[in-house]
Order: sequence, then C-alpha cells, then structure tokens
Amino acid sequence: MTSIGHRSFGPNYALAEFCNSLGQFYQKRENNLAIKYYQLAVDIGGNRPDPLAVLNLSDLYAAQQNYASLDQLVKTVVPTLFESKSDAYKRSDYKRIFMYHHTLGLIFSHIESKAGASSVGIASAEFQLDHALSTARKYNEGNHTDSIVVQPENH
Repeated sequence: MTSIGHRSFGPNYALAEFCNSLGQFYQKRENNLAIKYYQLAVDIGGNRPDPLAVLNLSDLYAAQQNYASLDQLVKTVVPTLFESKSDAYKRSDYKRIFMYHHTLGLIFSHIESKAGASSVGIASAEFQLDHALSTARKYNEGNHTDSIVVQPENH
C-alpha cells in the first residue's frame, strides 16, 4: 500500500478516499473486500479516478498474480491517468503530477513482472518513476510549507 500525502480533489474524492481507506483496512484481513472497496474508489472517480486507489488495486492484483484483472484495469484506467497527469501539468500541480507519475510507473512495473522484462515496458516504468522523483525534487526545492516525501517501497 502506498500513501501519497493529501489527495482531496473535488467532492467525489472524499468518498473515494473513504473507500480507499476501507480497502487498505480490509487488505490486511480479507483481500476480496479490499478489491471491492478499491474498485469502488476507482469507479467513483469516473474519468478522473483516484490514482492512489488505482495503485492500491494494481498492487493487490500483482501480489495475487491476478494478471487478467490487472490487464483489464490497465486498459480501462491508464488512459485516464495520462489525461489527468496532463491536466495536472497544465495547472503546475506538482503533487498531482508526482502522484500520476508514481502510480503509472508502479503499474508498468507490475505489468513487466508478469510478462517478463521487455525493454519498452521497463523503459516506461523507469521514465514514469524518474519523472516522479524529479517532480518531487522540484516541488521540495520550492518555497512550500510541506514537501513530497518519497520513501523506498518493496515493489
């Protein structure tokens, strides 16, 4: 599970955050309920799904080696993550930019773990994760009262 700071972005995100929190709670106890709550959090976002819910759902699918569900999630959600990332760039919203790069990078790494390493897929994951780190550095160098904290994960 990943935690990426304050994520509220519109009225539906309060409910999405709640469902994502329930997913995190149940992931420690009952993976089937966790999947349902994560999926609900993703669905609530419509054409702007919560990237943390997407990441948590993809993490769970990868841990279960449920690659059919992971592939379906990628097909339905990744295009909207790219659109949302583009919108975040237009607004210079570095926290959101970080979240989208981070989520996309880890999703691409999950895909590569199931398929075997391809140079294109690995390059995509590395590109997204490198840009997540550079975005965090750029934000943290600015005059902000908070920071983007990047912690190593076991992915």
